[in-house]
Amino acid sequence: MKKRLCFVLIGILILTSAFVFLDRYGIGGKTVTISIPQGTGAAEIAQLLKENRVVFFPKLFLQYAKDDAEHLRAGVHTFTRYMGYEKALQELRRDVPLENSVTVTVPEGYEAREIGLLLEEAGVVTAEGFSTACKEACGKFDFLPENGNIEGYLFPATYTFQAGADADSIVAAMVTAFSQKMMTKENTDRVEALGMTFHEALTLASIVEREAALDTERNMVASVFHNRLSAGMRLESCATVQYILQERKDVLSIADTKIESPYNTYLHMGLPPAPIASPGEESLSAALFPAETDYLFFVADGTGGHTFSETYTEHLEAIAR
Repeated sequence: MKKRLCFVLIGILILTSAFVFLDRYGIGGKTVTISIPQGTGAAEIAQLLKENRVVFFPKLFLQYAKDDAEHLRAGVHTFTRYMGYEKALQELRRDVPLENSVTVTVPEGYEAREIGLLLEEAGVVTAEGFSTACKEACGKFDFLPENGNIEGYLFPATYTFQAGADADSIVAAMVTAFSQKMMTKENTDRVEALGMTFHEALTLASIVEREAALDTERNMVASVFHNRLSAGMRLESCATVQYILQERKDVLSIADTKIESPYNTYLHMGLPPAPIASPGEESLSAALFPAETDYLFFVADGTGGHTFSETYTEHLEAIAR
């Protein structure tokens, strides 16, 4: 009797071990799709996996995934039944769309008004509601300007918003992304070393973003503006006038360059009072670490890039070419 009981226990132990082994390393099976809501905890995710037969032992899966608990993503995930812990974790680490969600890509160089129109076209929020939320955000983040203008502080990236998201939460997501990506210690230390405020550096970066046609030219474009500022010259950036016009004209008229506005760098010395668009990380880096040149001018070369010049005579020759 005891020998039989011993064999039964050994059999159960072997069977359990086999189940544990297969549960951890996987056997593969039918595809299953699971929607994991925003804010779902690791324990709840493990239970969802058990209910959908992705794992057999949710507590063992939790133990295996303990170091990844903060990296499990909400959204609509695709698994196979009993696929193994590591493969299930790989899927849970992926950024996937949320159920009833809208994904919107905000390009670098977009103005706040353009972002609002983009969100309205995507059916997320109205442009007017977005504009109001931008103005109201200033009191919620201590690094934002106090005048209600957060142009430039809306980080350009791809966002996934839950259907029905309000404008305040959308602006908060963009501003939070900005602080995380742009206001790094390296950047803030460099701003201080340059003798600038972060707002000034961001303003310069936004001009670089709009002026640099090629990624390889960002640092040289930035060097031109730094050199002009140091020489006490007006920036004379077409992009700042385009911001006033709310139109990206290929060629400005003489009348355009004479529009009275603090943003008109053809008329006023120094930087405009605020950014003219949302720059990306590369443009901020270029503004903070410009190329070392003596260039004071640049003009489009007709091939998508620019010709850079040190003197006005050279600049005129480049224009003639």
